Amino acid sequence: MRHGGGRIRWRWQMAAVLSICLVASTGAVLGSEDAVVPASFCRGLFLVPLEVADGVSLEMLVDTGSSWTFIDPGSARRAFGRADYRLTLQTARLAGVDLGPVKARSLPLSELGMAVGRPIDGILGFPAFRRVLLTLDYARRQVRLGAGTLPPGAGMGIVQYEGRQRPHLPTRVAERRLRLLLDSGSTGSFVLPPDDDYRWEVEPRPLAAAVLANGIRLDDVGRLDQELRLGPLVYDRPVARVARREPLAGALAFTGLVLTFDQASRRLRILRDEFGPIRLGPKTGTGVAYRPRADALEVVHVDPGSPADLAGLLPGDLVVAVDERPAVDRGCVEQGLDAGIRRLEVSRAGVRRTVTVENAVLIP
Repeated sequence: MRHGGGRIRWRWQMAAVLSICLVASTGAVLGSEDAVVPASFCRGLFLVPLEVADGVSLEMLVDTGSSWTFIDPGSARRAFGRADYRLTLQTARLAGVDLGPVKARSLPLSELGMAVGRPIDGILGFPAFRRVLLTLDYARRQVRLGAGTLPPGAGMGIVQYEGRQRPHLPTRVAERRLRLLLDSGSTGSFVLPPDDDYRWEVEPRPLAAAVLANGIRLDDVGRLDQELRLGPLVYDRPVARVARREPLAGALAFTGLVLTFDQASRRLRILRDEFGPIRLGPKTGTGVAYRPRADALEVVHVDPGSPADLAGLLPGDLVVAVDERPAVDRGCVEQGLDAGIRRLEVSRAGVRRTVTVENAVLIP
């Protein structure tokens, strides 16, 4: 959700992009030994059933941005009869593939489950896949596990990523060179550090909330008027969040891609079905920035003139239900609250009412 290695030479970039497209067009993916994991795809995130004992499975978020595996204390007590801060999963199987032993920590995850839209038991960090090839297929919404290693060579759509515990790729926006974390546990597209040299097609404005240890911070979101080059990939004027935290590429940036991680060699294969730069779609939403609570979503900001503003939502309101379902288990509709027309049950000063909020294009 949210450490170096070889560097990619930029003169390989266009050749790598072309080769990526050619490999994907021939249908070349991992071999017949791949195990397909029965995953759920929830708002761009992969949730998988991790078997931790005979007949006992935990629903885990696959998170390449996390260097640790975490388990909610309540889930740990149900599975193991205790919730030690540190524990080792001697049994850790996905689709019959043994990942164990996996070192884990205990961490309350009710607020994360609220943000996802359904309860989860834990976060399966990147090092848990150190013995296998991990494929996150965003085109088919599949998680696959394979054996062996990826060969060297950008001509096969394969690049060297940086970092031992988490994967990073060198990135460039205009003349600014960055190092972005590839974070499958983040639902957005890009998080970039502030820089006065960025050019914007749509100026950033507060549209997202970041939950910090000491409170809430609003992050600005806009559309760049520049290319963003992530390793061998070129993004045409993407939507990006500007924030003073670790730069990253999230799940939305991987739409249509097939990513295969080989931790033994720190290689990454990127496949896609199209040529040319990647153009991400508009940012849609209701115009609300939320803070997840244990049993509700707290409104922390309303974009002026947005559907949420027109519906009368105010900071401090608590969304307790969506379309007559509890907010914590509202389901995996694309973009969660930001899809279609939603009926929200809102609590304000202890009084509940139902409001209808429509999805709209916030950033074209």
